[in-house]
Amino acid sequence: MTAAVYNWGPYYTKRVKAAMSGSWKSGFYYGSINDGMIGLASYGPKVSAKTKNAIAAKKAAIKSGKFYEFSGPLYDQKGKLRVKKGQKLSVKDLYAMNWLVKGVIGSAKG
Repeated sequence: MTAAVYNWGPYYTKRVKAAMSGSWKSGFYYGSINDGMIGLASYGPKVSAKTKNAIAAKKAAIKSGKFYEFSGPLYDQKGKLRVKKGQKLSVKDLYAMNWLVKGVIGSAKG
């Protein structure tokens, strides 16, 4: 169908320029659709126009802030509420997750 693509070039350019000017500082960074770091590869031949339109609409909602894919309510596999309605998980929260959401088969422990 498609896949996520990551464009590290602008980030590396910015960081190298900062290092060269002496203004570089360490820190956490995870790119987004909004800053151009994350995009989608070309669609496969079997992806319908309807599906492409649905994906484009969701991507626009993510970019505008109207949709955030890691918003509550979120429940774990046992049905326990982990993220309350209206609460959003940050990228750092996602890195610290040690549970899987309801409906996902498997184990967070590997």
